[in-house]
Amino acid sequence: MGKCFYCQKEENVEAFQNPYTKEIHPTCEQCRKVFTSFPKEKFFFSKAIFILPLFILGSIVLIFFNWRWGLSGLIIFIVLEAISIKLLSHYKKKTRIAVGTYVVDPHNIRWCKTCKNYRKVKKYDDIADGIWINGQLPDSSYIPCKIIDETMDIWKRFFALDREKRTLFPKDCPKWTKK
Repeated sequence: MGKCFYCQKEENVEAFQNPYTKEIHPTCEQCRKVFTSFPKEKFFFSKAIFILPLFILGSIVLIFFNWRWGLSGLIIFIVLEAISIKLLSHYKKKTRIAVGTYVVDPHNIRWCKTCKNYRKVKKYDDIADGIWINGQLPDSSYIPCKIIDETMDIWKRFFALDREKRTLFPKDCPKWTKK
């Protein structure tokens, strides 16, 4: 038993070479996962994020000499920069998932309970015998939506689904708005 060099927790540690600094330190399994989960991808996209602005500046300068080449380069490099930023955040998220530190924000999930049009209906979401299990569309007073007139077609499709294919609330409602 020792102390991890990175998180300072006393755990079962082993000597591990940091792939970035090449230093060897006692490291716990959790911290080793942080370093070994998608290191090449994260390294590549983080370098691209810092190098592509130089090409963007070069394209801006090139616009003064050959506007077609400069503008084309500018558009291409801006798109590549946006893709690099997205992919870096994607691989960071995948690393947090692999390590076990990723936390889902329930308020960002698009479903009825996070919609500002949601209203609480007592008998709707009971797991055993809730109204969501019904084989046909119930009375509109039992639907947990304040704008039922606008979403009636969604609810009709929802209750037309087989019970095994149905979720607790309809998926991908176009009227969903964040609270």
